[in-house]
Parts: sequence; C-alpha cells; structure tokens
Amino acid sequence: MAKVKHDLTQTRKTFRLIGKVVGVTSKNYYQETTTKSGRSMRIINFGIETSTTNKIFVQLLGTENDKVYFSKKNEETGKWDTEEVAWSDRVKFDKDGYRLTGAVNVGLQRALDASGRESNVNQHLTPFDACKAIKNNLTDGARVFVKGTKDVSTYLDKENNTRVSVKLTIDQISLCSDQDSETPEEADIDYSDIANIPNVFEDTVIYESIKQDSDSTADNFSATVTTIHVGYDNICEIDYKVRNPKLAKIMKERMKPYNAIKISGIIVNNAIVKEEDDDGWGISDSSKKVTDYQKEYTIMRCEGSSLDTTSYSKENIEKAKASLLEFNSNDKADGVPAPVIKSSDVAEEDDLW
Repeated sequence: MAKVKHDLTQTRKTFRLIGKVVGVTSKNYYQETTTKSGRSMRIINFGIETSTTNKIFVQLLGTENDKVYFSKKNEETGKWDTEEVAWSDRVKFDKDGYRLTGAVNVGLQRALDASGRESNVNQHLTPFDACKAIKNNLTDGARVFVKGTKDVSTYLDKENNTRVSVKLTIDQISLCSDQDSETPEEADIDYSDIANIPNVFEDTVIYESIKQDSDSTADNFSATVTTIHVGYDNICEIDYKVRNPKLAKIMKERMKPYNAIKISGIIVNNAIVKEEDDDGWGISDSSKKVTDYQKEYTIMRCEGSSLDTTSYSKENIEKAKASLLEFNSNDKADGVPAPVIKSSDVAEEDDLW
C-alpha cells in the first residue's frame, strides 16, 4: 500500500479548451528519453489557439511501467473489480466491460460509424502510448477539444526562491466536427456563459485573501485572490485574478480564510512580442524579436453551493505541511529525492456568486 503523505482532501483543478493546434513542427513537440531508473519516457507539448491572441500550452508525459490495471464496476456489490495486467499485454487485454485505469482518451482519427456517419475513432491509452498516438495523428491547424488536469508543483529558481509551476496535462483530446471554423477574435467570444467559453478552468481552491491591485482603475478593475492548493505531495499558494468588481466585493464579504469553494473562469496566455534590446553595437534588428507569454487565471464565477467552511483550517493545513516535511525527509534519508514544499458580470442577479 502506498504511504499517505497527509490526510487532507486534495483540491482538484481541471481545464477544457477548444481551438486550433500550433507547435507540431517545433523541436520540443515530441521527445523520447529515459528516466533515471532506466524506463522509457515520452513527452509531448503543443499549443491551442483559443483566439487570435490567446495561445495556451498543454502537455502529456508517460513512462513505461511493469503493470497496468483495468477495472469494471460490479453491478451486484457496487464496488470496482480490478484486473492486473502485464505491461506487455496491455494492448491485447480485452475482457468484457473492463476499462484501462488512468487512460488518456484520444480521438484524432476519423472513420464511418455503424450508421454511415463520419466520427472520431476513440482510443483509451496509457499516457505513454497516448503520446505516440498524438504525435502520429496531430497536425498544425487541426481544431480540437482538449480537457485535462492542472498539475501543480513547486521548485527553487536560481535565486533560491520558491516558484509555483502549473502545467496543463491532457486527459482527453478529440477532433472537433467543425474543422473549417476560423479562430475567433478575442472580442467576438461570448464570455457571459461559462459553457460556451473555449478556454475554461474549473478549480477547487482554499481561500486566503483578496486584494485590489495597485494599478486597478474604475475602467480596468483587477484584484488578486490568493489561495492554497493541496496536492498529493505539495501544499502551496496560487494566485488568481478577478476583473469583475461586483464578484470581488462578494468574495471579500462572504469568504473567510480557509474556506474552500469551486471556482471557474478563463485561462489567458497572451503573447507579448518585444524587439531585442539595443546592444550598443549599431542599429537595431527588428527581425530579432522575443516572445514572452503572460498567463493569468481569471475567476468568472464562484459556485456558492460548494462553499465548504469546515474541511480546512490553519491548524490542519500546518499539520499537513509538517507531515509532508517529515515524509520527504524520510524519503531523502532513503535516497529518494524530495520535492520542495513551501508554504463579465454575474450571470444571474439572484445568484450573487
């Protein structure tokens, strides 16, 4: 049985995107490498253009394993029956009703279905196999639907400061039926309904505070919401933005530190193109430009019915941090490296969240 690092419920974070694929020709699109333990690893990275100015990067990483697991719900007991299968037999296993645990759903090929209509051929693959399937079938310009999980980790930068990394890991990727649709302009996207937005996140967060930004104005309001993320092997802070002053006011009035709540909003990752700085050796070269990306998670809605005032507290957060430190110290003593741990308007008037 795997060791438990702490007893808090993890704060799940997910995303869904619709847009056109970019970056397939990049040298970093697909990589094959080997882990320190000698296992084969595959990595895939590319971008999704949800508008003409918003490009969001997603990834998938998969390694070879000794075994995989298939499960099926037992109708009589209501529990899940599990079959352990050797890695080499993962593709051949075909027991009725069983599905691969932890599968990535890939639908990047089209074929005629039983009714004669063209539809996606859906595959349920290990992350390792899904990387190869995506690499073999994805093309720049393809319009896709992607959903997955936000993977949060912490690391130390060169100045020994703790940084938080949030990567968007693919759980499903499928071709859209409207392949000829143009990428919309940002101004043409209807942000009044979460269901219709092409760049959405849905997170559970533990609230800490909200503070209006120093550069916020009446015409361009912004506030920063600081939250706590609880993961399997880390607890860290993540900041979000609120651009709606009415929602910011409601959060400030109704939320208390360590309250948990489900939020949803948009992922913004706008490209900022800068010309290379003058190096003092003659005239500038406008062809040499540097592209940076400014990422922001903007809260559009809080799900008031999900407000949880009892599951988290300062005391149990601190206890969980201490458990993580002890667990990772023991791992380090055993030779296992330890991760770094450090601490639109509202849609409906009668729903003030």
